[in-house]
Amino acid sequence: MSDWTHVAGVIRIDHLPLLDVLSPQQVEKIVKDDAPIGSEGGLDFHIVKTQVWTRIGGPLVWGSITFVGDLRDFNIEDVEKVKTWLDGLLQKFDEQAIMVRQGIVLIELEPKEIPITLRFDQETRTWR
Repeated sequence: MSDWTHVAGVIRIDHLPLLDVLSPQQVEKIVKDDAPIGSEGGLDFHIVKTQVWTRIGGPLVWGSITFVGDLRDFNIEDVEKVKTWLDGLLQKFDEQAIMVRQGIVLIELEPKEIPITLRFDQETRTWR
C-alpha cells in the first residue's frame, strides 16, 4: 500500500507598486521552483490576480496563489519538505518585493495521521 499526502493551500499577496510589472505567470514560475513532488507528480497551482481596491481608490490585494496535490510515496518524514518549500517561497518573494499577507496550508497523510496545519504569521514572517 502506498503512502499518500494530500496538500491544499492558499497564499494571499498584497499589492505593492512593483507588483504591477509581475504577471501571474511570473509569480507561478517562482512558486513552482522547488515545489514538493511525490512519485507520481506534484502540486497543481492556480494564480489569480484580483486587484481589490480600497475605498480611497488604491489597490490592496494583488491576488492569490492556490495549490492542491496528492503526493504519492510522500510520508511523514517528507512533510518537512513542504515547510522548507514554503520558507523558500518567502525568501524568493522578499527578493521580488512580493508581500505575503496571509497563508494557510493543510497537510493530511494516509494512512490517517493527525492533519498538519501551517499558518503564515505576518508578524514573524514565518510558517507555524
